[in-house]
Amino acid sequence: MELDEKYLSRKLVEIADNKPVIISNVRKYKQNSRLKNKEKLLVHEKALIKMLKINVRITRLLVEKDYVKPMHIFGFNLYTIAEIERFLKNY
Repeated sequence: MELDEKYLSRKLVEIADNKPVIISNVRKYKQNSRLKNKEKLLVHEKALIKMLKINVRITRLLVEKDYVKPMHIFGFNLYTIAEIERFLKNY
């Protein structure tokens, strides 16, 4: 457990360092959609990993610590853009 917390804190620092690139990735994703309400856009777990430039272990730790909350729909782990943006603002 302690190793996971140290690993997560180190990766959160890396996410904070890459924040401008990550925010631009989120904006590009939002621009490519055709929905009127862009806050309701859903992102699959693999797309989240690519957007945040993290791995599956970090994603699991983020979910365990309630930094991001997935919606389990038909066996898919989906995240809203609003949830991702909230995470980026807080960390």
